[in-house]
Amino acid sequence: MEAGPTEVRIGGLARRLALPVRIDHDNTPVPLTPGHSLGQSFVVKRGGFSALRLLTPTWNTRDAGLTARLRRVGPAGELVREVAITGIQDNQWTELTFERQPPGAYYVEISTPVGTVGWWSHSQDVYPDGTAFLDGQPQPGRDRALEVDADEPVPATLLLAADRSQLTVRCAWEPQPGQKLSAPELLWRTPW
Repeated sequence: MEAGPTEVRIGGLARRLALPVRIDHDNTPVPLTPGHSLGQSFVVKRGGFSALRLLTPTWNTRDAGLTARLRRVGPAGELVREVAITGIQDNQWTELTFERQPPGAYYVEISTPVGTVGWWSHSQDVYPDGTAFLDGQPQPGRDRALEVDADEPVPATLLLAADRSQLTVRCAWEPQPGQKLSAPELLWRTPW
C-alpha cells in the first residue's frame, strides 16, 4: 500500500512589516548646552514601535551623556519614558527604548548634557510630518536626525507537506488591507 502526502498546517504566525520613520538627512551638528533642550516631533502612521535613535555628535570627545524623553503629541504631552544615557561616542546613533507604543504623534527631546554632546540636524524641512524644537518651541523649516523602527504584524500560515520523495515547506503571508509585501510566499522543497 502506498501512502499519500502528509500535511501539517500551522496558523497564528506572523512576520513584522517594517514601517520606518527616517530623518537621516543632516548637515548641521547642534550643540546641547546646559539649561536648554533640543527636540523633534514625528508621526508613526501605522503599526507600533519600541525604540528610536538620535544621531549625536560629541565633537571628538568620549563618554558624553544626556537625558532623553519621549512624549506623546508634543513637548507638554504625556511622558512615555525618560532616561539618562551615558557613554555616548562621537556621531553614534543613540538609542532610547521603551514599552511598545501605538501609532500617533510623538515628541522626543534631549536635555541635561554631560560633557560635549548635541544632535545632528538639518537646516531645511526634510520631514513633512514633524519639526525640530529648541527649548520646547518649534523651529519651522528644520529637522533633527531620527530613526524610528515602526512595524506591524502580518498574519502567516506555515504548511509542512511530506511524501515519500520530498519535504515541502510553504509559508504564506496574509497581508491586511494596505499592507504591501515584497515576498508574499516562501517555498522550500528538498528531496528525502
